[in-house]
Amino acid sequence: MQKFITAIGVTLVLLSLPTVTVYNDIFTHRQTTRDKWVRVEYQMQKRSGLIPKLAGYVKECGAGETALFKEVAKARSQWAKAQSVEEKIMAACALDATVSRLKLGAEKCPGLKENPEFARLTDELAVTRKRIAAERTRYNDAAKDYNDLLRTFPANIVAIIFGFAAAAEYADPAERAKKETGAKS
Repeated sequence: MQKFITAIGVTLVLLSLPTVTVYNDIFTHRQTTRDKWVRVEYQMQKRSGLIPKLAGYVKECGAGETALFKEVAKARSQWAKAQSVEEKIMAACALDATVSRLKLGAEKCPGLKENPEFARLTDELAVTRKRIAAERTRYNDAAKDYNDLLRTFPANIVAIIFGFAAAAEYADPAERAKKETGAKS
């Protein structure tokens, strides 16, 4: 009887080793994805801090309508309130749209382009946008690797058992707009 119990114990240990290995692999991929997201979020937070300055310049020259400034405030508020990655992505897309409209308003102000502070601000926004794009690519690569792992066997079973959820994709706002417009047509 004791040999039988020992055999069952050894069998259970041998069967659990692959599960532990797969669990650790999933956990590591999920953590990498989260770390990449933090970098995206940092850059987006930086950009969010620059937007009121841009809005201030556009407002000063009288090129924007009050509805636009309300949209900017609403988009920044949604960004600040967003909790999940999916909510942050949606809020970031809304913020991108309002920033584009602000830039159009700024183009209507001929004297604004000569303002060195405005030029520095627009350069900083452009650099931040490029950094967001680079970090978004890194995040999407990590999320794809993680999501692909969750779809493979036996990781898919371990993921279900331990409640690992897929990571959200953060598509380029321009690509997302094209997909949405194509879907509505």
